[in-house]
Amino acid sequence: MNTLFPNFQTINCKGQVLRFEKPQIMGILNITPDSFFEKSRIRQIDEVLKKAEEMLQNGATILDIGGHSTRPDADFVSFEEESNRVVPIIESLHEEFPELILSIDTYRLEVAKLAIEAGAHLFNDIGCGNMDEGILEWVANENVPYVLSHSVGVFQEVHQLPKYLNIIEDVFQDLSKKVNYLRSLGHSNVIIDPGFGFSKSLENNYELLANLEQLKTIG
Repeated sequence: MNTLFPNFQTINCKGQVLRFEKPQIMGILNITPDSFFEKSRIRQIDEVLKKAEEMLQNGATILDIGGHSTRPDADFVSFEEESNRVVPIIESLHEEFPELILSIDTYRLEVAKLAIEAGAHLFNDIGCGNMDEGILEWVANENVPYVLSHSVGVFQEVHQLPKYLNIIEDVFQDLSKKVNYLRSLGHSNVIIDPGFGFSKSLENNYELLANLEQLKTIG
């Protein structure tokens, strides 16, 4: 809990305090040719800036930029291709809309580093810190706001279904362990995400949705 705002949670994004006394809207910009939702796919910078302006006018305070589709059977994208897709877009968005909080959606640490240097504020990691080495330590050391999204295994396994003993307890324990580790490193700029659709069946998703109160106790 941030002592400046004792009644609700906050995260600090390079000096901008994102306050959660009310829900915040995140717009999605997929810099990919193959993401699940066709209308979210954008490649040209002028098109991105136009879409970002629309999202800003519609109440978005965060834009999430991703260069690697995470849909089932998505094509594998190299580090070079992913970074070449997202970095110029982030630079342009940061210059055009300095008031917007920009999020980089990646499971790769090196892509996240380049994106943060280019102007992104937030690291949105579907890998739960598992898909690349040193992620949790880096976000703590650099005090990078971090979305800890639950999944199991490496990227190629993210749509496989693990054998959960209890989906609620298993997700809760995994997220709690990671949050407590980040806290032990002095890092509190963390948002947890149950990871709907990643390493989960449709039934798992609904069960998690019905039991979000338990996840809230992580803080």
